[in-house]
Amino acid sequence: MNHKNIIHYLVLALPGLSVLYLIRLNVLGVPTNVFEILVYLIVVLAMLSNRSLPRLSHRDYFIMAVSTVVAMVALAISDDLRTGLGMVKGWLIPAILVFELLKKHLNSSKDQRLMLQIMVGQGLIVAGVALLQQLDSVSAWWIVQAPDTAQYFNFNRSVGLFNSPNAAAMILALSIIISFSLARRWWHYLFTIGLVLAIGFTGSQAAALALGIGIIVYELLTQERLFTGESQMEILKKIRNTRISAETLHKKIPAA
Repeated sequence: MNHKNIIHYLVLALPGLSVLYLIRLNVLGVPTNVFEILVYLIVVLAMLSNRSLPRLSHRDYFIMAVSTVVAMVALAISDDLRTGLGMVKGWLIPAILVFELLKKHLNSSKDQRLMLQIMVGQGLIVAGVALLQQLDSVSAWWIVQAPDTAQYFNFNRSVGLFNSPNAAAMILALSIIISFSLARRWWHYLFTIGLVLAIGFTGSQAAALALGIGIIVYELLTQERLFTGESQMEILKKIRNTRISAETLHKKIPAA
């Protein structure tokens, strides 16, 4: 495997490694995190590998310009300029860089599937921790490490790798959707069941609402009940194999 292939797979893994932003550190007095450093490192390696700056389209320049304007407005109205600059450095710039990297490296359905599998893997790690946190011994240890989480554990709400149940539920909800689309064998659905159990233990009403709205929108667009079938396996296959296009929409819904 040459260095270009290594960079390629690192780029595909980035969305599934976003949880690394939780590992915070200081570099020369500047607060940062492992995910941010990883993004900048991959960008530098990609530029050195190509020995030239990446070519940007007009759309790329437009996205960067709009993002810059939004950042400037946010900084202008922010009460804490230092915090605002930190958010731009830590959230906005890495997000744009990841977008540009993925746009260049997602060249096939195989690449897309690998990226999604890594994202589900991240969700499974969060789910595993969330399930373990239902054990009194684990939750007690976690409270010692992160005292702010005690307010959630007192109500038997798991936080996963985060300091908030809602943050964990956000990752889990996305992983549930992706795992459904990737499932090919019956045992693949066991992963989805674990993710669903974990999101239930977070007690996040926002995540449950988001999944519920998704089901409602699906049924409105297709004019078909989602959870109907002769068996549970048939229902799961129906969810996985759904394709929504202009032809499948109800006649009363415009195509565009």
